[in-house]
Amino acid sequence: MKKLNRRDYLKRMGLAAAGTLELSSSRNIARGSTATRNRGEQTEAVRAARTNVANVREGAGTIMPVWPPWTNAFPPDGTESIKFIFHGLMGLCCYKPENEPLVCHAGFHSKGDSHTHHLRVYVRRKLDNRSIQPPGELTLGRGSKIDLTVDQPSLDQVYFYYPPATNDRDFRLVIDMESDQFYGVSLKKKSGVYKPIFPVKNALFYTLKKTLATFRRQTGDGDPTKIKDLGSVAEFTGANVYLNSGGKAVLTVDGHPFTVDKASGDTLEVYFLNYCEENGKPCHFYPLNVTDKTKRNDFYLHYKAIDLQGKDEYQLVMTQGGMGGPPAGLCEKYFKLLNDEAPCAATGYGGGGGLS
Repeated sequence: MKKLNRRDYLKRMGLAAAGTLELSSSRNIARGSTATRNRGEQTEAVRAARTNVANVREGAGTIMPVWPPWTNAFPPDGTESIKFIFHGLMGLCCYKPENEPLVCHAGFHSKGDSHTHHLRVYVRRKLDNRSIQPPGELTLGRGSKIDLTVDQPSLDQVYFYYPPATNDRDFRLVIDMESDQFYGVSLKKKSGVYKPIFPVKNALFYTLKKTLATFRRQTGDGDPTKIKDLGSVAEFTGANVYLNSGGKAVLTVDGHPFTVDKASGDTLEVYFLNYCEENGKPCHFYPLNVTDKTKRNDFYLHYKAIDLQGKDEYQLVMTQGGMGGPPAGLCEKYFKLLNDEAPCAATGYGGGGGLS
């Protein structure tokens, strides 16, 4: 592919002037790269969960996102009993089961094209810095079952970190297809694309790591009236489960139980990694490709889960390059594919209603 200079790239993509693009035609960072640390600045314990929760709205028309906001200080690092690490193509959407607290469906994209995604799960105990054996690596399929039970949780339902002054953990860095970032209305979601689905309970969701690269959403023809700057976006999403004294949590993945209790002082790190592969090898993307969205990144695959009903399809287009490593403090050997400039990441559906 012919390498484009900055001026030609922006002109062909229909973009106004942006920052310097410093990148090669194809980049994937190998595991073990230097990481950028996300630091919590607070020292207080987890406060009681808020009760003024937004209602889940499933109707058509303009909507307000229903992510219940957590605006307290972020709980101190190391006080969580489970840390879920989500990386790879997936969808997030709140769901309210009858007579039960609000949960968040974490659905893993499994209907690609030549780019197919393979979901692998790793579980590590942080106290002794080791992976749990057996089973080690779990490879999940579309019919896999993932369940979480939490006894005496600190949070009465799922919450989403919305700091009063934005920071690198702000959940709003996750692209939300139903917010005014993109469509601003409830979208008709197709079933069977995000499979399997993990109903996450009693957890605080947040951005675990944002991209160094920055992005815009736009239509394929570069119509300047339909461009919106997004800045950096979430590449890794985290969800922490906190337990009260005497509490216990059990994660079951395809019949394999993983248990942690508050008394142990331990933390389970659970990695859900849904990576793109092509012919059995990690996919390579070309962030500067101006003609083929399928080679630029895999964001376009989210549209397999949406019935646009005549609405424009938006593409994710990089405006400034930047490459970082995995989040600090995690087990880097699990991360097979990293690319800030073509993020393979979660997309949210803030209108609620769940995934199917």
